[in-house]
Order: sequence, then structure tokens, then C-alpha cells
Amino acid sequence: ADKVLYSRNDNLYNAQADQWMDMAKESYTKYADFMKGKQNLLIEDHTYLTKDVTRTVYEDGSYVIVNYGKTAYTADGVTVEPISYVTGKEAK
Repeated sequence: ADKVLYSRNDNLYNAQADQWMDMAKESYTKYADFMKGKQNLLIEDHTYLTKDVTRTVYEDGSYVIVNYGKTAYTADGVTVEPISYVTGKEAK
């Protein structure tokens, strides 16, 4: 527990699951929907945009930008809130 409590994921430390279960389910469902059909796709690129933000691009042009940081990240008109992600698709 201390490893999570004193890490950049300390917001996940909570002994009362009912306080975060709905948020976890919503996040899982959103990401699972994005990943449908991608299990056989190659990752074309994985880039650190900053020390806390990564961008992964799949061969179909879809991408996910993940912000592991504590401040919002904005570039090219896209904002990723702290400890969150956005998905999209580039034209091929």
C-alpha cells in the first residue's frame, strides 16, 4: 500500500472501493471500446511527448495520448487532463 500511497498514483489509494468503483468501470469501458479490434494491430509509434505524457499510434491511425502527470497537457488543440488519456484517429 505504501508504494501506491507515496507514488504519482497516490490518488488511487483508497480503502473504500465504493468511492471509486464507478469511475474505474467508466474508464475501463471507455478504453475497452477504444481497444476493440486492435489486438492484432501493430504499434507504429510510441513517443514521450513530455516526461509525463506518451502517445501511442497503431497501424490503423488510431492513437492514445496518456497523461501520467499532475498538470494538464495541451498540444495541437488537444488537452489531456492529469492522470487521464484521450483517443483519436489520424487520417491515413
